[in-house]
Amino acid sequence: MKHRNTTKNGRSPESFFLVLLLVAGLIGIFAVMRQKKDEGRVDVEKVLMNEDAFSARTTETESAIRFD
Repeated sequence: MKHRNTTKNGRSPESFFLVLLLVAGLIGIFAVMRQKKDEGRVDVEKVLMNEDAFSARTTETESAIRFD
């Protein structure tokens, strides 16, 4: 039987690094998901400003049509 390189508690160092890699991967996935969720959030002030600009443009166009 081959002797395996183990730490004091009997686990191999390879399994420690695999667990560490797995945890780091999960943290990375959650960070990306959170970033995507933040990008999907709508900025209310920007939307309101765009609506005001749009309504101003529409009234200008309507008044131009009326006076033609």
